[in-house]
Amino acid sequence: MKRILLVILALLILLIQPIMAEENETNDINSFDINTLIENNCASCHTLGMPHPSTISSLPAPPMNAVIFHVKNELKDYEKQKAFIVNYALNPQAEHSVCDMTKVEKFGVMPSLKGKVSKENLNRIATHLLVQFPTQKFVETRAEAKLYKEINKLRNSPFLMNQSALPKVTLLLMKHWGKGKLGLTEEQKEKLLAIRSDVIKNIKSIKEQLYNLEHDIIEMTIYEGELELIESKVNETAKLKAKATMIQIKCLLESVEILTEKQMAVLVPLWGA
Repeated sequence: MKRILLVILALLILLIQPIMAEENETNDINSFDINTLIENNCASCHTLGMPHPSTISSLPAPPMNAVIFHVKNELKDYEKQKAFIVNYALNPQAEHSVCDMTKVEKFGVMPSLKGKVSKENLNRIATHLLVQFPTQKFVETRAEAKLYKEINKLRNSPFLMNQSALPKVTLLLMKHWGKGKLGLTEEQKEKLLAIRSDVIKNIKSIKEQLYNLEHDIIEMTIYEGELELIESKVNETAKLKAKATMIQIKCLLESVEILTEKQMAVLVPLWGA
């Protein structure tokens, strides 16, 4: 009886082993498939790692970290994030991009994956990308770079007021220029560009004057110049910064006047983004 039981047990093991091996093989293939799908259809343009600063200018497309960061920043709901990735991969259009329009102009719009990757596999890719990206390292590096940029901007600012609550509206608009949800008309764009051109010209002139004044003030202070002369230079500097600030405020008010209430509703949440 014991021998019969041993024979039955041995037969059962022999039968189960191929099934288990097949299951493990299938799991390995599925795991390999998603990586292969991403390598073949995404990674050839969107690098999956952290690019070295020296290679950024030669990248054919934004890094995957940046793409998914912007997707999550723009859309807070997971299902909407996933649907966006799938739909954009099938029907990419500049006005639907979540990236700044400056980046769209630089890299162009990605080619459609319609007919190349099934919707089912695109869903798998989207799920995987949303889990893996952006990495913590990317988020931290981006935050540090943004902080450095803000500090550098303040250091070289010609304005008296530099709070984000008083934004450079035309610059903000340029970043979202072609987005469908903003819906700028050609007439609006023409007016806004005229305002921006005038502001850039005037601010550039003021910056040049400020640079010379500040250089004089530093030199006079170090080499013990007369206090009255230094004070006059400081007052002149303050007047120029006040003038630049009023140019900025005038630009903001004139730009807002051109936009509709609906466009302002789209723009306001982007001020601090």
